[in-house]
Parts: sequence; structure tokens; C-alpha cells
Amino acid sequence: TTIAGRELPAPLVAALAQRTEGNPLFVEQIVLALRDGGQLARVGPSESTPLDDLPLPLTVEAAVQSRLDHLPAQEKDLCKRAAVLGRAFGAPEVDALGFVRADLLLASLARRDLVVRRTRGRSTGGREYQFRSRLVMDVAYRMIADPVRTELHRRTAAFLASTGGTDAEEIARHQDRSR
Repeated sequence: TTIAGRELPAPLVAALAQRTEGNPLFVEQIVLALRDGGQLARVGPSESTPLDDLPLPLTVEAAVQSRLDHLPAQEKDLCKRAAVLGRAFGAPEVDALGFVRADLLLASLARRDLVVRRTRGRSTGGREYQFRSRLVMDVAYRMIADPVRTELHRRTAAFLASTGGTDAEEIARHQDRSR
């Protein structure tokens, strides 16, 4: 109800409980996927609302991928690129991976509950973001084609090496994944 922003019909709640076996993360991701995809708007408040055409993903990973697939192209791409970092990140780091003004897209992703903003980080200005859950980051990472992923790790290693103050082990991890 909190995520949907309104009461959901009892048959939908029952279907969610059955599909997710009560896993709160899975429930959350399905409701967010339905909300982001516009399907919740078609579900009326009555208990007689037909739910047959409502896509209920079979796994939590599928629910997360559905959410990412419904994003505008730039936001989806930003999620995938940020996932390469494998940790909290700042707009400058994402900009180094091919974005201009990543901060605007990150604000939109924060409104969508895919990333959360934190203060006191490594990035300039003390603002950084992290994926709301490790699962979202992992799914976004797996959506990247292998050659693109390799190139993004190469660019990440080069950027981190150029900024100074980055842990040598983190740079080496990206260099290793760029081969």
C-alpha cells in the first residue's frame, strides 16, 4: 500500500503473497515494477478487478529487470554504467563513464527509489549515490553486454588512477575485469 500509494484489491494482494511467498524485497520489487510500468493505474480498487493480464514476474531478479527495462534509455544506461563501479559513486565517476550531467539523471533515479543519495563520500562535494539494494546493482550489471562491460571497466580503472587517492586494489580489480 505504501509503495503503490493506495489500497490494492485483495485479489492482487493475495496473488502477490502467493508469488513472493512473503519475501518483502520481492513484494516491493513487483509493486514497484507494476507502478513504474503503469500497470497499477489499470487496477481498480474493487475486488472484482481482473488480474489475468497483470504481469507478475516469477523471480525477484525478473521484477528488478522489469523496472530497469521500463526506465527512459538514459537512466537505464546510467544504472548499468554505475553498476560497473560496484560501490557507492558520485556524479563525476558516472560522467567519466560517458555521461554529461549525470547528477540530473541520478536525481531522477533517486525519485524512482533505485538509488539513494548519501553525504560524506569520496566524490567531489561530498555527495554520492548508491543503489538502493545490491540486487538492483547486480541485475543492472548483468544487463551489460560483455564487450561493453570490458570497456567500462577499462575506463573506470583509467579514471580512478587519474584522480589519485583511490585504493590501488580497486583500480587493479577494474583493470583485471577489463581483460
